[in-house]
Amino acid sequence: MAFNFSWSIVFFYLTSPWWGLLVILLLDGLVYAFLDLVRKKDRWAAICFLPYFIWLILASYLNLYVCLNN
Repeated sequence: MAFNFSWSIVFFYLTSPWWGLLVILLLDGLVYAFLDLVRKKDRWAAICFLPYFIWLILASYLNLYVCLNN
């Protein structure tokens, strides 16, 4: 949750899309590791968390787009 919150602060308040990209890529890795860990214990919980991971991948792409085109 801290990385999720810090992305908004870095990207919007500090207006730093490159640092925001770093934060969101770290968040992607953390969520992927969480999904992998949970999948082994409770498949249904991992399935319920999958839409959030998909949204993060889309948000990462949009962040990269902003970095490259601004």
